[in-house]
Amino acid sequence: MSDQPNMKEIWKKLSETKENGTYQKRLVPHLNFNATITNPGQLPGLYLRSAKPMTLDQSELAGSDQVSITVLDSDRDGSSIQFTLAHEMYREMFDLLIEDLVPRVSSQLSDEAAVKVLVRRFNAWQRFLKRSAVTGLSQLRQQGLYGELKVLQEVLLDPLGSSQALQSWTGPARQPQDFQFAGIGIEVKTVVQSEPQILTIDGERQLDDFGLDALVLAHLRIFKHSDAGEKLPELVESLRAHIASDGGGGAVEQFDDLLLAAGYTDAQAGLYALTGYSVKDVCFYRVQPGFPRLTESDLLPGVGKLKYSISAAACAQYAIDKESVISWLTEHPPVVDPQLAPESLHVEYKQTAWTPAPEQRFDSPQHERSVVNDLRTSVIKTIVGFMNADGGELVIGVEDAGATVTGIEPDLISKGLKPDDRDRYEQLLVSLLSEHIDRLAHSQVRVRFQDHEEGTTCHLTVRRSPSPRFGYPPPVENERRQPIFWVRVLNTTQQLDGMDIINYVREHWS
Repeated sequence: MSDQPNMKEIWKKLSETKENGTYQKRLVPHLNFNATITNPGQLPGLYLRSAKPMTLDQSELAGSDQVSITVLDSDRDGSSIQFTLAHEMYREMFDLLIEDLVPRVSSQLSDEAAVKVLVRRFNAWQRFLKRSAVTGLSQLRQQGLYGELKVLQEVLLDPLGSSQALQSWTGPARQPQDFQFAGIGIEVKTVVQSEPQILTIDGERQLDDFGLDALVLAHLRIFKHSDAGEKLPELVESLRAHIASDGGGGAVEQFDDLLLAAGYTDAQAGLYALTGYSVKDVCFYRVQPGFPRLTESDLLPGVGKLKYSISAAACAQYAIDKESVISWLTEHPPVVDPQLAPESLHVEYKQTAWTPAPEQRFDSPQHERSVVNDLRTSVIKTIVGFMNADGGELVIGVEDAGATVTGIEPDLISKGLKPDDRDRYEQLLVSLLSEHIDRLAHSQVRVRFQDHEEGTTCHLTVRRSPSPRFGYPPPVENERRQPIFWVRVLNTTQQLDGMDIINYVREHWS
């Protein structure tokens, strides 16, 4: 860093000229990269020119209250970018920006590469300015960043490699979860050990696992020390060294951009040098039906930007080990396990969706049709009940009395399908929901399959409905279809009528 230009001295020299206009001084011989002073105002800035024209996205170089930007493109003369401090009141922030940009841009070997680095890094700074300030991260954000980095270090780096692990780190981009990879979401909560272990949930989507193969809540209990323990800058440097040895310089740049978007810059490392942390323990919880949470489907229309708290003790029954989380990054996680999850308010088992048991005997074709209709009605009833309660999971292919896997193969065979034709099975289920609930019912249901030695189970994860839902079971011969309102009560599904429906709707959706 000693051979980097002294920007303050260069700007001071340029400021000796008082006439209006923009004055430049080249910073490195191999690039058209210059320090500038613009009069009136003696506002400092940077100017970079590429001899070759480059396509620059104007939206990625939007100015702000702190920095004004001018982008000039010409087919003949190439491209140029001018950054200028917008007002002297933002000088401290601008100096941090320049301290970061100048060495990165100066180290590039071509104008084109320099422009790309300048644009990419400035975009990261724009995100930084939205998340942080010149005074640095707050104590809570320091703890949160420390927790995310520890999960990155302990859970993701080795199984995924640096590049994929960094791509999975979505927290800096303000995504609902801090990490997302191949259908797995991980949300990290870091709580000081001496405090009550209360986990603050930020938003109705943070613990919504709909559309994910698995959602994990990582809970770190930490001690906070004064001038002891692992400091945030130390953890950053440790990770940077690991990433450099594994992913090279490109991965390090990716890491630095993510840090900046998270609100951390090396220029402010001194602000974090006196506070250290040590991890007491880490608990992982799988978010699934019954988990203490609120999601979008629990809210009335127009309600959003929710923030609420849950007790870590209430999550204990959903605990999983770290090895399972790591294995899910490369293998499909299991869905509801019949051997571990008995029927409950949120779990229901059905042996088949429309095929009578092989041992069942029928007195007549009408009797057989009645049994098939009862089976179909049972599926409709359970899904409507989950929709009208708090959601849940219906597992088809499990004999409920003994939670024994029997598989969906009898359903497939009865329709003349191959035993592995899962797509067609899903289509038949969607048709069943559309015909006997409504055409939008499938939007509240996610279908997955799980292989077992005994056969294949089909798992229908049902979201709580934002409004009351009715089922229309197959009618008895010569009778009209009648809507029925079902709700989930403990481990059963019950029908409500009359005032019971009115009272339930008032209490459940008000």
